[in-house]
Amino acid sequence: MNPVKSTSLKAISSRSPIAFTSRMISSRAHASEGMTLRAFLQKCTIKRLPWASPGCRSAQRLTSAANPRYLPEFRVWSDFFAEIDKFFGPYLDKKFDTLIHNDLHWQRALESGVGLADESRVRDLVMRVLEEPCVQTIESIHGRRSNPLFRSCSAAVNIGSPDRVLTFGERGPGIAGASSRLVIEQETPWALPLRGVDIVQQISKYREDTRNPYLKSVHRLYGYMSINFLKYGILTTVESTRVLRRVCDDHYPEGILECSPEIDINGELLRSPLSALAYVACLIRKEGYMHMSMDPDGTWPESTRIIRLGKDGQQVAPIPGLIGNEGLDAREFRMRLDDVIKGSSSGSKYVTRGTIFVTKTDPNNGVPVVIKIYDLQNPNAAHQYSREIIMYDRLSPLQGSHVPSLYAHGTDSGGGFGIIVLEDCGESLQDEWYPDTRELARTALLNIHDRGVLHRDIEFRNITYNPKDNCLFPIRIVGLGNATSNPNLVTEDATSSELVKLAKL
Repeated sequence: MNPVKSTSLKAISSRSPIAFTSRMISSRAHASEGMTLRAFLQKCTIKRLPWASPGCRSAQRLTSAANPRYLPEFRVWSDFFAEIDKFFGPYLDKKFDTLIHNDLHWQRALESGVGLADESRVRDLVMRVLEEPCVQTIESIHGRRSNPLFRSCSAAVNIGSPDRVLTFGERGPGIAGASSRLVIEQETPWALPLRGVDIVQQISKYREDTRNPYLKSVHRLYGYMSINFLKYGILTTVESTRVLRRVCDDHYPEGILECSPEIDINGELLRSPLSALAYVACLIRKEGYMHMSMDPDGTWPESTRIIRLGKDGQQVAPIPGLIGNEGLDAREFRMRLDDVIKGSSSGSKYVTRGTIFVTKTDPNNGVPVVIKIYDLQNPNAAHQYSREIIMYDRLSPLQGSHVPSLYAHGTDSGGGFGIIVLEDCGESLQDEWYPDTRELARTALLNIHDRGVLHRDIEFRNITYNPKDNCLFPIRIVGLGNATSNPNLVTEDATSSELVKLAKL
């Protein structure tokens, strides 16, 4: 062996916690030759990682709300494996230079700790033994320019906060101008014992039991799929995986939800979790952004993002300029999502400009509104959603003058998100005051205090200005999600301090 190479390998080996074996060196030497997809999938078979001892495991339970009224008909995706076989058939024995099996994947997972202990360890394991080889598989079939990327959720790519999101840098041949996405929910195998369980049967049989962990997990994933208009989602504990698919056609105009058979960690080749993940990823890239609004009345273009309120939706006040909205059930309204105003870094809160219109009418004849969307699976966001509605009710005499008018609220049709529809009051102030606006904002805040409410988040971003507003007050105080009417907090010192903060802006 060349002494320079020998020294290099020795240096690498001494720095690495994993000893280099002759098999690893051999695999590196032949990496440039590539391998067939069949050989790659066989080498990527996952071994079950031991669990941490009971005292070291997270005690976190599925705390998300589950409302069976919002989950559509749930059935088995019966031809799932047949579809996988058909898709991968032409590629199995083809050699790809881009397929390089890394022997370190599994060893790193084994040596990274004492076993599965919490959701973060499940996520780390998925990244190492599923996501990385999945990217190789996608790039081998569709080329490196497809640029698949597994990422944490953010408001830039998703509404809500699923554990992982798969996006593509290159868009497939689906709807023009829309990006393909796949949402993935990961749970610990002790919080959600999926292995060997028929979850379709468990949900169908115990659908009214809101404590049912299978109902909770499926409803949460369905909520993320529904609000983001996505067709596919994945639920996994690594030990056991399911793929969900939304179906909406002439036979099921209201939509149904299908679940793949179990994909077990011990599954090999085309029955492995890697094959299932790669198949669905290639599928969404091919289909592109799949518009699934689940609205049988919809005739708008496929790329239009339309949401509607669910069974608990309420219209709070008439909507000026919207013809025929008086006395309507709130479920008759449709909201088109237009420009994003802001979103929290976690994706748990999302604010957008939109248009509200009555079903079976032209969205272009609707009324501009601001739509706030809260991820009800996030306890903080769920609390903010409820509190904001309470604050608007308490400040109802000030709506339309000092605070925005609240038009409607309720959960979305998927049941996973809280929706608040507000008057569009113009743009937020950008770190400066327009003439006379400071005094108007002070008057508005004083009136809010007089109604027994402390805002608790007075910033320029929560003060809007619309010079074209016909009201005497072109200023509105917005962002009531952190406000409180607790008399122990709404003290003279607290309100005075808030006025001082406003004066210093």
